Amino acid sequence: MPPSSATPGLLRLAACEVDLVRGEVRRDGDSLGLTTREQQLLAYLAARPGEEVSREALLTEVWGYAPSAESRTVDSTVARLRRKIEEDPTEPAHLLTVWGSGYRLVPAWPEAPAPSPPRTNLRPALDPFVGRTEALARVLSSWGAGGRLVTVTGPPGAGKTRLCRELAWRHHDRWRGGAWFCALAEARSLEGVIHVLAEVLGLEAGTVARTGEALAARGPVLLVLDNAEQVVEALAPALRDWLAGAPELSVLVSSREGLRIAGERRVELGELSLEEATALFEDRCQRPVEDVARIVAALDRLPLALELAAGMTEVLPPGALRERLSRPLDLLVGGRRDHPARHSSLRVALAGSWELLGPEEQRVLAAASLFEGGFELAGLEAVCEAEVLRSLQGLRARSLVRRPCEETGRYGLLVVVRAFAAERLAERPDAAILAEAHRAWVAAQAWERFGSPHATPTSRTRAWLARELDNVVVALERSLEAHPRDAAVLALAAYQRLAYRGPLEAAGRLLDQALAALRPADDALRARLLRCRANVHRVAGRLEAAQVDVDAAIAAARRAGAPGLAGRALMIGGALRLRRGEDGAAEAAFGEAVALLEADGDRGALASALGNRATALWNLGQLEEAEAAYTSAVVLHRELGNLRSAAVHVGNLGLMATETGDLDLGRARLHEALGLHRQEADRQHEAVTLVHLAWTELQGDETGAALACLEAAEGAALDCGDRLTRAQIQEVRAAVHWRLGALVEARAALREAARLYPRPSVGRFELRELIEACLDLDEGQPARARALLAQVGGARGARHTGRRLRAAEIALLVHEGPERAEEILRGWSAERPHEFAFLRRGLVARAG
Repeated sequence: MPPSSATPGLLRLAACEVDLVRGEVRRDGDSLGLTTREQQLLAYLAARPGEEVSREALLTEVWGYAPSAESRTVDSTVARLRRKIEEDPTEPAHLLTVWGSGYRLVPAWPEAPAPSPPRTNLRPALDPFVGRTEALARVLSSWGAGGRLVTVTGPPGAGKTRLCRELAWRHHDRWRGGAWFCALAEARSLEGVIHVLAEVLGLEAGTVARTGEALAARGPVLLVLDNAEQVVEALAPALRDWLAGAPELSVLVSSREGLRIAGERRVELGELSLEEATALFEDRCQRPVEDVARIVAALDRLPLALELAAGMTEVLPPGALRERLSRPLDLLVGGRRDHPARHSSLRVALAGSWELLGPEEQRVLAAASLFEGGFELAGLEAVCEAEVLRSLQGLRARSLVRRPCEETGRYGLLVVVRAFAAERLAERPDAAILAEAHRAWVAAQAWERFGSPHATPTSRTRAWLARELDNVVVALERSLEAHPRDAAVLALAAYQRLAYRGPLEAAGRLLDQALAALRPADDALRARLLRCRANVHRVAGRLEAAQVDVDAAIAAARRAGAPGLAGRALMIGGALRLRRGEDGAAEAAFGEAVALLEADGDRGALASALGNRATALWNLGQLEEAEAAYTSAVVLHRELGNLRSAAVHVGNLGLMATETGDLDLGRARLHEALGLHRQEADRQHEAVTLVHLAWTELQGDETGAALACLEAAEGAALDCGDRLTRAQIQEVRAAVHWRLGALVEARAALREAARLYPRPSVGRFELRELIEACLDLDEGQPARARALLAQVGGARGARHTGRRLRAAEIALLVHEGPERAEEILRGWSAERPHEFAFLRRGLVARAG
């Protein structure tokens, strides 16, 4: 495209030239940039040469402030401008102050020609253009490659008009015949389009052919055709003819759907990047906003939504704004007075798109609003009871449905589009039929994956849950009254995601709802729900409530004649005994569970029971039997595709290696387990494994690495609401701080552990009493330490008791007799050098 021979937008001053288009000041061969506000202020004054312009007018027209606003920002901007454009800023010759009023611009010395106005009806925007760097580059690349028709598409509120205006203004001097903005929002036919062109370009209204001839006669011309979606069918062939007859014509179109003609280059606008959305929101708010990332994410980073929400910050603090974003169409209204009517609210903007849809497309979009978190083609067809691909293509072409994910094939709706479609769904006579079809389809999917009493989650079923959890929860709520068995299976499905990914309490609430709705005769489902709820109570530290649910689950399973379900419940009972330090009773419970599950043929639960029994054997000091049981559990879980449970036992094997002195093997196995947990998005066991890694690093005296593992573990445990693991994090943190001599921090960590989980977490670490006793000794309280350690006694498993009592003996001896302590330490190091290595080193250092 040939460049213009004129230089519109060039302001000549005594000491420099100012390019008002590019925002550059050229002086003595150097170039100095103008800020956006400086450029806008100078352009505004240059358009009124010699006129007095008040500060109030500048604040209103350039800054967009309310007429009553008071600010000195105009004066500070003028001062900066004078330093850039005046020969002597203290004695300005061009940017003059009108005392008591404002400013005026004397643009050129007498012999210089006045700047010629650009051949365009566009003007620089009064507020900064933010973001869309990639889209701008794509349009420019199309122009540079000879593209003459570029269509910018996107959903309502994506900023298509603003992008086209900005592009055309920045580069209007490329076209000698001018760059002309033509608003087609009111046009409903090709005749309406031709009428707009005639008015904007000063043409005589006529036929398609005559309009094409007039455009060809103009030479290089850029037409910006804005809001063309309602006339695309009529406009497309006319544009094809105009472009063919006018080789120097270029057209930039904004539309919710493409023209689909030869030569069209399409640039689709989606959501802004997080950085761009944050910058836009804060610019329109004119201040930083607390928790802005959550606000912009809730608005799908859609420009119009952000601008409307920014206006609400004048009356709503960020917290209240976030709460109301669940009703975006009611909140996002108003906007600025200079916005066009179609941008006064998102509901108005979306209504225009809805009216352009055919009846079947409207039905499909309304049905799609039933799906939370996206949908698959098969699911939408099941709800609509029809083939919907053609309708989806139409909705996608009009930017109302997001592009399907390449990995999963799932479609999605913007938050505001879904909210609008849900409103239209509520008005339909078939709304209840569609909602029931959605509920039934999701329930059928859950029954297929989790309906069997032997159902064992695999990587594939967990991936399905990750995609469909929101739909599962909605279907569960719709099932409670009339379809309680469906609600039970949906709750069991949701549990498999929420119990390990979090929030844990959400899993408990869904299980409560399903149990309350379930009929008395459904004992098999009741046993499964009670077992899952018992596990929620166990992880949350509610051990008595967990035991009540275990007993009820076993009773329900026996009434149902389901020994496998009784075996699964016995596993939770065994885990509770482990928490209470009853290792022998726990091993017996797990052994009984293994026998029941073997007889029932439930291989998935059998693998878990083997792993749990291994833990009890380990606590009893039967290490070879424990390692064999763990290995069998890992093999069986892998055969069944249950990588999450396999990873748990790989981690346990790693911790066993650590506690038998092989730190390298322990690290390797724990890192393997950690990778699998992250692959499976299992935040609960990710946190547990990180605690085990921290413990391993502490044994090697790598205190910095241990603290880093604990920080990462805390984030994962918080995500899933696991109070027990959070308490163990604090116990290990207390041990690290004690080793470093940070006694105040160690005491604080123990207090936090007690707050999170008041009863000692009788696990492999049980550090609480031991570290507290060591702190007592460090603080000169040996009697208190003796009393505390005496309580530990023989009430725990043999492995725990032996090593704790040995550690207690050493701790006391170090403080009461260093020579005797060193003798015991030498003997202990020869016999069991790996146990509590960090403790021995710390005690020796204190005795030193």
